[in-house]
Formats: sequence, C-alpha cells, structure tokens
Amino acid sequence: MDTFLQKYLDITQINASFSFAPFYRFLKKRIEGTDDVKRRMFQYFASRIEELGVQERDLSTDEIFGYKELLDILYVSLTNVTIDGDKDLWGITAPFTSTFAYGTPSLYRSFVEKDTGWLKPEFESNFKEIGKAALKNIYHTILDQLYGIAHPSKDEFVYRYIDNVTGLYRFFKINFSHDFIDICDTKANCPK
Repeated sequence: MDTFLQKYLDITQINASFSFAPFYRFLKKRIEGTDDVKRRMFQYFASRIEELGVQERDLSTDEIFGYKELLDILYVSLTNVTIDGDKDLWGITAPFTSTFAYGTPSLYRSFVEKDTGWLKPEFESNFKEIGKAALKNIYHTILDQLYGIAHPSKDEFVYRYIDNVTGLYRFFKINFSHDFIDICDTKANCPK
C-alpha cells in the first residue's frame, strides 16, 4: 500500500492554505439565522475579519502568524469555556498538513516544536502512519464536499508512540474537523 500511495499521490503536492473565508461565511449565515445573544458575538467576529480584509483571501503559512487576534477569535468561538489550554490539546493547521498555526499551550508542550511549528521528532518517526490517516481524511473530505458522499466513519485517528521517559506505548486520538475547509478542483470553482 505504501508503494501505491507514494507512487500515485504525493501528499506534499496538495495545494493547501489558510483562509478565514469558510469561517466568515459561517458567521454571516449565523448572523442572518440567529436572533439570540450570540448574534452580537457573530457580528463582532465577522467585523474583525472584514476590518483586516481577509474575508475572501488565502493566507500563506508565514502570513497566518500575523493574524493572532483572529486565531484567538477562532479558538474562543470553536471551543467551550470549560477548555483549559494548559491541560486540553487543541490546535489549528492548514488542511492536510502537520504545521500548526495556533494551539493551546499544552498542545505545543506535548507535540509541537515551538520554534518551527512542526511535530517533535519523536512523533515524526511514525509520520507514514499519520500520512496515511491524512490521505484517508483527504479522500473523505473530497467525497463529502465535491460529491455529497458522506463517509460513515468518524473523523478521528488514534496514534501511538513510544514515550521517551517510560519506554511504553502512549496513545492519543486526533479528531479532525472539516467544518471550515473548502475543497476546490480549481481556484475559480471555490465556494464564495
């Protein structure tokens, strides 16, 4: 299977970028369809995205770090108040990459090289396993968004690694959210 995947699909060739556009469209729909206290919050979030002029454009990995306030807004709006950033792991990546643009302190302490935003070396040893899960995730997302075929499995991945201190296997589960990902066959054919 590795040979087939490597021969026919190089996951590094997928054109992925950061964009606030899907989140912005979500906010605009919620503003129109909401008549409760959350409406003002949605309006504020949308206005901040508009003020910074990023409601419709893609951002490079280097650019995204200049929008910390908007990343903070995403974090606050997509998590509940019981999340404790010092204990709970949560992060934002560009679709189908392993570079983190934003995360809780516990995520960075546990898994990410703070200077580079990449996974720590002990997790890269099983990068093929993570790559296969990412590839499966890509296909599920494409089938769902472009063809309306939802996959019955949950969007999660259980990963194991050897703890450097104890020498024992440790496990963690990654839950993927596709809520703010646009799959486009061409740039001109992306949702607006």
